[in-house]
Amino acid sequence: MPLSQVAESWDYSRVGGWDLDYTEPHQDGIVLEAQRRYANMFWPGLEARYMRSLAPEKDGGITTSYFLPWWRFYRVPVAENRMWVGQVMAQGVMPWIHVTGYQKEQFDHRGLDGLCETFAVFGRNRDAYMEAKPVAEVALVYSRHSLDNLGRNDPTGRYLDHFRGAYNAMMDQRLPFDILSGNRLTAETLANYKAVLLPNAACLSDAACAALETYVRNGGHLVSTYRSGGWRPWKP
Repeated sequence: MPLSQVAESWDYSRVGGWDLDYTEPHQDGIVLEAQRRYANMFWPGLEARYMRSLAPEKDGGITTSYFLPWWRFYRVPVAENRMWVGQVMAQGVMPWIHVTGYQKEQFDHRGLDGLCETFAVFGRNRDAYMEAKPVAEVALVYSRHSLDNLGRNDPTGRYLDHFRGAYNAMMDQRLPFDILSGNRLTAETLANYKAVLLPNAACLSDAACAALETYVRNGGHLVSTYRSGGWRPWKP
């Protein structure tokens, strides 16, 4: 299911009903897209963190576009594409570059050499990237139910900007962290972290709230903002 996306590009993923939490159990491998450059600049890494925590035993990758949407005739600057694919590989997930098949005289070749060099570095250091294990002691919770239900007709303002802000703050402070699904929180999973952050995760199930309560009783640190935990998953 190569059109699947996480968090960003919600105007397509919500309308299409794409939700990795529900499709993942039926997939042998996971393929995500991160090619929409009106999104958070850290989006590819976000998807890679989410994929890794959701199904660490499954292979897959994240495909990113070589071209500048929406025109698709001009390549994205090499520095941006390197950053776009590099953060995927840094999370131990395979990045792919996809191109659209225009005629030779229309194809913008100016970024290909730079990307070949980048993927050559990945190839020479594949074991270091792909065999790395996460050691983060902080978890950021992504709540798709909050995006869909609390967000309603303003998903960006009501939920996604809160999540983006938390993500970007930890990136700016160079804090290692994982991303956990708000639909799959368990006491066992949370016990791996010293701190858990809920950025306006309003729509959580009773089971998720119980897991968080157990986590805190056992000494975990919980940072919960705004309306987190105030509603059931489906009825904000």
